[in-house]
Amino acid sequence: MNLRVDTSSTYSRGYCIEVQEYTHDKWKRDARIQKFQHKGYMQCLFKSRRQAAAYYDFWNPHMRPINEHGTWCSARDVETQCRYIIRKFYRETQAIPPFHYKDKPLYTTSTKRGQIVAITTIYPKYDYLEFKIKKKKAIEPTSNIKLPKLV
Repeated sequence: MNLRVDTSSTYSRGYCIEVQEYTHDKWKRDARIQKFQHKGYMQCLFKSRRQAAAYYDFWNPHMRPINEHGTWCSARDVETQCRYIIRKFYRETQAIPPFHYKDKPLYTTSTKRGQIVAITTIYPKYDYLEFKIKKKKAIEPTSNIKLPKLV
């Protein structure tokens, strides 16, 4: 089932990814500037924090896992100079595109007498995150030596 967000109702279930940009050395010279500056929220919505973490880990294999330290916050990416934080979704404006173009949400409108009543956002299912590789069982060594049982 896809996640649907309607503009006419208050929807506050799920998790999104916040993007923050590193300010280089500006924060050392000016006390008003923080180390990371808010850039926006990514256009994706997840049912759980674990699903959001799996999404981040899938598209950023060169980085450490987002929840390695239990903070739901990534390290600074050397390529993009950004860090990603998993936040609870409170209907924030999501302006930053997702990691892959196929993960962008779809928008539909509801009309009544020619007037647009509501805009519904339909998010993808992210089925590819559910795929798990089955581990092979370890091969037991075959030997004829039998050890005595310890009492």
